[in-house]
Amino acid sequence: MLTSKQRAELRSKAQSLDPIFFIGKSGVSDEIINQLENAINARELIKLGVQENCELSAREAADLIAPKLGAEVVAVIGRKFVLWRKSNKPKPQKPKKPEVKPLYKAKAQAKEKKICNTQKSKKTQS
Repeated sequence: MLTSKQRAELRSKAQSLDPIFFIGKSGVSDEIINQLENAINARELIKLGVQENCELSAREAADLIAPKLGAEVVAVIGRKFVLWRKSNKPKPQKPKKPEVKPLYKAKAQAKEKKICNTQKSKKTQS
């Protein structure tokens, strides 16, 4: 069950999405459910549309499809609805940037000091 904050965050993410499937005159078939299963595994958040010639409303279609996919209905607006389900696949983690080693910093600072000292000694010699 989603909290209201989670639902609001998912709704905001879904605003930029285009519907990837449309429920039409034939309604909800097993073939559509299988395709939606693949899509929701890959994306976690999907937007669907209901065509005008469909007998179901967007709310009815969402309430019919969500339990079959084990998904949550995030939003229903007009003829479109958004479903969310946590993906079964683990997300690949981004490799962390290597940290700059303190030894490298110390060498760089020593080099700067050496340059400054040689410049000072040249000025005093002139």
